[in-house]
Amino acid sequence: MVTVYVKLTGSFLPYGSPEQPGPIEITLKNGATIQEAIQALGIPKERVKLIFVNHRGAFLDQLLKDGDRVSLFPAEYPVFADWKGSILRKAHDDEMIEEGRMKKWKCSICDYIYDPSKGDPDNGVKPGTAFEAIPDDWVCPTCGAGKDMFEPQ
Repeated sequence: MVTVYVKLTGSFLPYGSPEQPGPIEITLKNGATIQEAIQALGIPKERVKLIFVNHRGAFLDQLLKDGDRVSLFPAEYPVFADWKGSILRKAHDDEMIEEGRMKKWKCSICDYIYDPSKGDPDNGVKPGTAFEAIPDDWVCPTCGAGKDMFEPQ
């Protein structure tokens, strides 16, 4: 078993425990990955924008070691420091800015395509709303699948 300490930021704070301020201690099986730690906390992996393990950038498939300190930043977290220490304010994903458009997302259950330019007005999502900005409780209008069942196109 490995014990890791996870620091939550921004909209991830409710996934923590009010009784346990600071990093959350979780115990996982040997050979567990960051993705498994995120799942253990109940956080949809699609919402994770940036991961650090022991102050170094990391990916979902990285194996965790006993005592690792993991920091998770949500996609909507507004402020990041670049490597030179200046502050970057992110209103949109870099990809949206570079491409001049927002990505479409496809439901892996029924193949419904969420198109940000159209939104989902019948369910309160205005046209021009990026998938990442849709409320977490939004579901596929065709089959009812959660946001975690969508993949970028």
